[in-house]
Amino acid sequence: YILRGSHSQISYTVYGGMNDYLRSQPREISYNEGQSPPTDIDFIMRDLNNKEQKSFISPLTKKIQNITSNKDDQARIAISIVQNIKYDWEGFKTGNINGKYPYEVLYTGSGVCSEKSELLAYMLRELGYGVIIFRFNVENHDAVGIKCPQSYSYRNSGYCFVESTTPSIITDSSGDYIGVGTLTSSPEILTISYGNSFNSISEEYNDAITLNNIDNIAKNNNGGLDESNYNRWKSLESKYGITPSFK
Repeated sequence: YILRGSHSQISYTVYGGMNDYLRSQPREISYNEGQSPPTDIDFIMRDLNNKEQKSFISPLTKKIQNITSNKDDQARIAISIVQNIKYDWEGFKTGNINGKYPYEVLYTGSGVCSEKSELLAYMLRELGYGVIIFRFNVENHDAVGIKCPQSYSYRNSGYCFVESTTPSIITDSSGDYIGVGTLTSSPEILTISYGNSFNSISEEYNDAITLNNIDNIAKNNNGGLDESNYNRWKSLESKYGITPSFK
């Protein structure tokens, strides 16, 4: 994980037996005639509330809490860990996506947006934060929302946008997604937990604005940047471990 430009790692053991057990679990939810069919949030909470995996994921969140007593930095570490888990391109290209449980993402070291977002939502909930899932049905994309001051939140939702698929700055929702482009539709909000607010978010918010301004300058200048903006870009790249959207 990366915290303000400092690269670190956590030693965490995963177990094949637990992964095999979760992989064998049915992906559907049964219901009787006359009952309402399960909703998106029912499937998500089924995954997040699985009792068997809890004792296997909790040690990871405890390790994060032992690194620092700063609650928001704990959230930053959890976010960076999940962002640095590789995206499951094979599953995306083949359409072979079974809907991994959060622990399966940790064990396999990969996941698509919905799977990685569930893992991040799980960890942030464990750390005591208010958490939602932003579900963009039009773009077929999931992102996480963490409770934050209204003025910094995504579309005045009261929750800041967190991309789970790749290293990016919290609050930055300007990503360009393959086959989709940018996120323009209004997302469905799926509430995971009520909890603490990420109140030091202004640091990321201002950095995201700076990054997007530099990106626009580069796009309007055939990818070129003057020395000052180039150095600012390199500083943000190092701080968050992100890759440039231009050359």
